[in-house]
Amino acid sequence: MEAIKTNWKKIIISVILIAVIVLGITVIILKLPEKSGEPKNEKSQQQQIYAVSVQVRDQHNSDPEEDARTCLKKGDVLVVLPEGHTWSKTELISSLILKIKMTEEQAAKLTQPIEKESGEKRENGEPAEKETVKMRKYRIKIEDLDFDMKKLSEGQPFGNKVFEWKDIVEEK
Repeated sequence: MEAIKTNWKKIIISVILIAVIVLGITVIILKLPEKSGEPKNEKSQQQQIYAVSVQVRDQHNSDPEEDARTCLKKGDVLVVLPEGHTWSKTELISSLILKIKMTEEQAAKLTQPIEKESGEKRENGEPAEKETVKMRKYRIKIEDLDFDMKKLSEGQPFGNKVFEWKDIVEEK
């Protein structure tokens, strides 16, 4: 009787171990990119409409390096949110709200800073944290848009118009 219990325990442990291994392999395979270099997750490559809050005036700092590192400039993106976000009154009168059709990857790029290696090394020899050089790597070509920023208090000028990434975004 004791031998039968021991055999069942070994079988159950073996089945659980195999299930964990199969699950681990499945997770690894799903996260690996395909041979073409495209990720398997097609959702991140599908375009969707995002609501984007854009800086309409330059922020300034008297120190040029600090200005570049910490101040947003006209056309820089403040935040990217899903379409349908309800904006506060302050957001609606202080920034330009645009709808842009883009991928999830492009949406993430809009708030990326320009960074450089700090030059410092960690104890293990790896580079230390990166240092921000400019607040944003990409910007909205706000000067190409026909609107009066002084009239934002009267309402957002572009309402439901949807812009395309290629027409409105540029790398700095």
